[in-house]
Order: sequence, then C-alpha cells, then structure tokens
Amino acid sequence: MDFDIAPLDRLNRITMVVTVILTLGMLSVPLWFPYVFSAPYPSWVQWLLWLPGVLVGLILLGTLLFAPGSYQLTDTELIVYRRLFGRKRYPLSGFTSAEPGKEFKRSMKVAGAAGFFGYYGSFKNKAWGMFHAQATDKDNGLILHGSKPLYISPRESQLFKEMFEAKLEALNRT
Repeated sequence: MDFDIAPLDRLNRITMVVTVILTLGMLSVPLWFPYVFSAPYPSWVQWLLWLPGVLVGLILLGTLLFAPGSYQLTDTELIVYRRLFGRKRYPLSGFTSAEPGKEFKRSMKVAGAAGFFGYYGSFKNKAWGMFHAQATDKDNGLILHGSKPLYISPRESQLFKEMFEAKLEALNRT
C-alpha cells in the first residue's frame, strides 16, 4: 500500500524560504556589483562573485534529490521513494514495533539533512539511541523500532501504523 509523506513542518518551510531568499541574494551580487563599485576591477572578480550562490544552489539541489517523497508498504519491506533520486528499502524483518515518534524533537543530527526538504540521514537521541530518519514532519511521525530504528512521517500515520503492525504480525506467523 502506498502512503504520501506528511506536509513539511513549520521549521522546514521557514528554513526553505530563508535559504532560497539568501541564495537569490547571493546570485544577485554579480548583477549589481559593477554599478555600486564603479572602480575598475578584473573581470574574474565578477565570475568569482557567482561562486557562493552557485554552491549554495547546488547544495539545495542535492538535498532535494535525497528528500523522501512517499512510502510503500509491501508484505516484506518498507520502501521510501525519494523525490528525485531512487528509493531506499527497509526489510520488515528488521523491525519489531511502531509507535508515535514524540522524542524526535530531542534528536541530534549525526549525518544527513535536518531542515532542508525534510529530515533524513542518521540521528541520535537518548530515548532511541542511533536511528535513521526518512521524514518531513518532526512532530507527527512514527518510530519503527528494531535492529535499526527508523523515523518516518506518513500523512496518515495511524493507518500506516495499523497496516505496519498487521504486516509484522503476518510476517512473524510464517
């Protein structure tokens, strides 16, 4: 069964807007620089001024490539479809239970992204230890416990939890 991701939370939306505005500002510097500083300067200076905006733009594009786009729950695995860059598979046999992920707010990012198009990568907190995240909403997600815990945020988290637990039960019966 397919599940949509939850909408981006408030922090994600604010971070994206601020970052896009700053990136556009950095990209505009080479356009107004010659008018403000009319003194002669080498032509390579203007090309050098493009560099910060282009680098930040590439970083934003990179984070978008890996951001979660949707979830698919099959009989044997959970598949996280990324927005533009493939999918990530998690076998259901590696999980034991699911519960609301209220402790995510107290998590620290170890590697990955937190605030650009979602939360994905490795995280750590006292309650869950080291875990992975493939989510867009830090407030209304689920933590899937197991050998490698996973935090996700489907739009319909209660339905996902019920389906997930039913699939785990069926998998354990066989």
